[in-house]
Amino acid sequence: LFSATKSAMLSSAGLKILAVDCTKFGSVAFSKICEACDMDMIVTDQRPGDAWLKYFKDKGIECIYEEDSDNSIR
Repeated sequence: LFSATKSAMLSSAGLKILAVDCTKFGSVAFSKICEACDMDMIVTDQRPGDAWLKYFKDKGIECIYEEDSDNSIR
C-alpha cells in the first residue's frame, strides 16, 4: 500500500526530485516505486560513478551533488 501511494503521488507530480545518499546507487531496494529514468532530478551527497552520470545525462536527468569539501554544489 505504501509503494502504491508513492507511485500515485509520482504520477501526478509536475517535477520529480529524488534525494538519495550515495550508498543507494547500485543497491537492491526492498520495494520498487519507479525507475530512475522517471525522475527529473537526482540530489545526492557525493558524485555518482561515471556510469550513473552517463545514464542521467542520456535520460535528461539533472544530477546535483557535493563536488568537494568546500560545500560547493554542482
